[in-house]
Amino acid sequence: MRFSCLSTLFLLCTGLYLNGQTTTRTGQSFPETCIGEWTGNLEIFAGQERKEQIELSIRLDPPDSLGYLSYTLVYFGDGNIERRPYTLKPHERPGYWYVDENNGIVLQARVMDRTLTSIFKVKEQVLISKWTCQGDTSHWEILVYPDLWEPVGETEGEEITASWPLSTQSAVLERVR
Repeated sequence: MRFSCLSTLFLLCTGLYLNGQTTTRTGQSFPETCIGEWTGNLEIFAGQERKEQIELSIRLDPPDSLGYLSYTLVYFGDGNIERRPYTLKPHERPGYWYVDENNGIVLQARVMDRTLTSIFKVKEQVLISKWTCQGDTSHWEILVYPDLWEPVGETEGEEITASWPLSTQSAVLERVR
């Protein structure tokens, strides 16, 4: 497949949005709102140009006896199938999670409102991953920024810096079970 390691890590972080113990406006709480299998098309953009569209499937299993949740991302592109298994582990603070990539990398995530969010850095790029589940639809998004910050102004004596986004990955997924 054509997407890079950064793309994969970014997608993984998006899965981090499943943080538990945070109640949604509908009364359901995470991770219950996201348990199941979801499919849809993942669109990968660099600036305004769509670079790729592939099928994405996300499966989140109910918690085991330790409260851990197995979750798997499956990418279908260019005739290839790529499976990425992860484990979501609850943090001691409600709404906080660890995303274990099962390879020595463990990311942090937090549920805010109805969205599991993770922010991490790979090489010189900052990735923000978000996953929101509501009813039978979920939204998965990864934003990639260079770790290059330019001064853009000042407020109350504090410098404001900004960075231009490099790419986005987003999918609207439908629950299939």
